[in-house]
Amino acid sequence: MLLLIFTILWFLTLNYFLYTLFKILLFRNVLNPKKQKPVNHFPFVSIIIPARNEEHNIRRCITSLLSQSYPADRYKIIVVNDNSIDATESIIKELASNDNKVHLINKGEPEPEWTGKNSACNEGSKHAGGDYICFIDADTKSETDLIKISVSYAEENKIDMLSVSPFQELGSFTEKCLLPGIFLAIASSMNFKNINNPVKPEAIANGQFILFRKSVYDDIEGHNSVKSIVMEDIALAEVVKHNGYRLFFIFGDDLIRTRMYTKLSEIWEGFSKNIAVIMKTRTFFTTFLSSLKSIFIGLAPLIIPLFLFFNQDSYSLYTLSFFGVGFTSLFILSFFSLRAMGVSPLYMIFFPVGFTFHSIISLSSIFKQKKGRTEWKGRKY
Repeated sequence: MLLLIFTILWFLTLNYFLYTLFKILLFRNVLNPKKQKPVNHFPFVSIIIPARNEEHNIRRCITSLLSQSYPADRYKIIVVNDNSIDATESIIKELASNDNKVHLINKGEPEPEWTGKNSACNEGSKHAGGDYICFIDADTKSETDLIKISVSYAEENKIDMLSVSPFQELGSFTEKCLLPGIFLAIASSMNFKNINNPVKPEAIANGQFILFRKSVYDDIEGHNSVKSIVMEDIALAEVVKHNGYRLFFIFGDDLIRTRMYTKLSEIWEGFSKNIAVIMKTRTFFTTFLSSLKSIFIGLAPLIIPLFLFFNQDSYSLYTLSFFGVGFTSLFILSFFSLRAMGVSPLYMIFFPVGFTFHSIISLSSIFKQKKGRTEWKGRKY
């Protein structure tokens, strides 16, 4: 009887999870290059890239932005070297010497109460001009039509802050094992319909690409309004909505891509600083419930068969029925999710690991935030 109850609870939790993801897929907006109208108007765009120790990424990022189909005289690239100790500065200088659209700004340590990225973005904004200001992370690669289509979409839909979420590249074995489960768990906490609804309070953004109408950015005091907040993208989105401006979150699978983390230590450090904020679980209790849900979904498909194998008296047709339908649903979810991420479906056997890791890292994230121990790129906040 206990096993049957356990199985039913797992079945209900899993199906709530699937229902949430179904709503996400239903309201998931994608910036489609093929559906965008021809562009006749090209507002001037200032692109700002904050870069701290990005020697492995910065060349790819800047080179892709130099290859934009947007008119060359209608945009410039401002790269803020955030006190890097690697070859980041020399690479930027080399690229700037070959193309006058690239401008290097060297930035020292952030001022008191400022995070490093916010300080770098704020510094870059002082040198920005034109109609739009676009913040792009150094670990991204842009397709040639990214700026043209993003600006056109913002103009056409009267959007004040457009956040385009990149396609996530997964390269190493560790990434493919852990990140799909983490991404799915994060996605289950989002309501894209409400995020893009001006009358709803929900707000979220992906700091890897944010396009602001410059007048709006200046009006909300830009990064100065969120200077001490590590998750500046979500904070900016909340400020924009609170002030009555139009926020829009959209996926740019065919326009921009990123590979955020390449190894376990980077995944741990990166998500430890922000996953509780992303999932809106900002208390120990709500984070614990979210973590419990993930570990329950991930481990129950292993625990139930083992329990049945070692306890034949627990055999029940009802238990097998609930487990069979639930496992089939989980299989379908895993298969199509991995395909969408460009990962072999064989990695579905690691979904329990990914969900479990999400649970652990979520608890670590909320603990660090409550204790004031957030760390990122060698800095403590």
